[in-house]
Amino acid sequence: MAGLPLDNFTFDNNGTSNVTEPEVPVLGLRMSLATSLLVGAVLSCICILTIAGNVFVVLAVCLERSLRTNIGYFYINLAAADLLLGCLVLPFSVARELLNYWPFGEALCDLWAAVDVLCCTASIFSLCIISLDRYIGVTRPLHHNMIVTKRRVVLILFAVWATSAAISVGPLFGWKQPTSYQNMQCNINGSPSYIIFSVVGSFYVPAFIVLYVYRQVYRAAVRETSKLMITLKAQEDRSSASVESVRIHRGKASVTTDLRPPPPTRPSPNSSKPRLAKEALSSVKNRFEKFTKEKKAAKTVGIIVGVFLVCWLPFFVMYPIDSMIAKVPELLITMAFWLGYCNSFLNPIIYACSNGHFRRAFRRFLSCGKRQSQFSTMRYEDYTLSSRSSFRRAHSSCSSRDESRRQQLKFQLQELTVA
Repeated sequence: MAGLPLDNFTFDNNGTSNVTEPEVPVLGLRMSLATSLLVGAVLSCICILTIAGNVFVVLAVCLERSLRTNIGYFYINLAAADLLLGCLVLPFSVARELLNYWPFGEALCDLWAAVDVLCCTASIFSLCIISLDRYIGVTRPLHHNMIVTKRRVVLILFAVWATSAAISVGPLFGWKQPTSYQNMQCNINGSPSYIIFSVVGSFYVPAFIVLYVYRQVYRAAVRETSKLMITLKAQEDRSSASVESVRIHRGKASVTTDLRPPPPTRPSPNSSKPRLAKEALSSVKNRFEKFTKEKKAAKTVGIIVGVFLVCWLPFFVMYPIDSMIAKVPELLITMAFWLGYCNSFLNPIIYACSNGHFRRAFRRFLSCGKRQSQFSTMRYEDYTLSSRSSFRRAHSSCSSRDESRRQQLKFQLQELTVA
């Protein structure tokens, strides 16, 4: 067999041959056949999970009404980049690692490398845009939808893919070293100028933007939380102080009987204060609830960004060092490469663990839509029971409040009588 080295065969003194377990070069190392099969299974699982997970994300945003928002389109864009990576790049990467050479020709080698850079760069830029969106959501939660409109979302997504394409197509037009494809090996482009351009444009600039924006998001979240709590407490105190109460002063009281109809009363300018106070309190509460949702979404994206940095930073540190300064062991380069690929299937897992809407959508897909009508009926019944319960609580609260006011008035009238 052409793929097996001769040192796997040994001969004894009688001329008979003994065959030891063949070793297969995988990931730049000579491994046993069983180990190479295990590595191949792991790499194939990464590829399959990347495709399946990101298909679920796209379907979840398309089918779940609560996810069809402007940030949902950013999630779709991120999932689309990861999905293209899983479909167009990872299968060839698995074959390249298992075979330890590139059997698809030089032209496909350049195209594969360009699509790899395109998808990874678009994924990184999508995270950058999502972090900017969360910054707007945390700092200006009530104006977010007016700032991030659908038209602007479309323009932003177009800019993401156009910039990613501009970074990735250089080698297709000759910006590479002639030795990128040699001895049936599809090597990383070693052109120093392109390495600096692609590494800075694809990773370090977006990573700097993401880290700076999340620093601002954290500071804004702390500041906005403190401000909202102070405003909410002040509005509650003002609302409780503005509630109409019966004031009965001690002293002489004269009771007169007048059979004439009472004169028309003019509304007091102070009569609208309780209503205005309640409206202000309701506005602050709505703002606080909106801010809480935005803050929770920002935490989810923060986890995604943190995982992204952990996955891709090793490769983007080793890549320029290996190409321009000193050779890095091939195993470390390959492991860093695949650690970056793992980021594409970890994102859907993060969605499912931290976002209830994605979790419900994923659960629905995994159950293949069974008992959907039962779930709808249960949700309607839960809503009905919840509405009835809320009505009873509100009615009970109003009744108790009115009763308290009556008791207070009665007590004050008794004090007046005694006086």
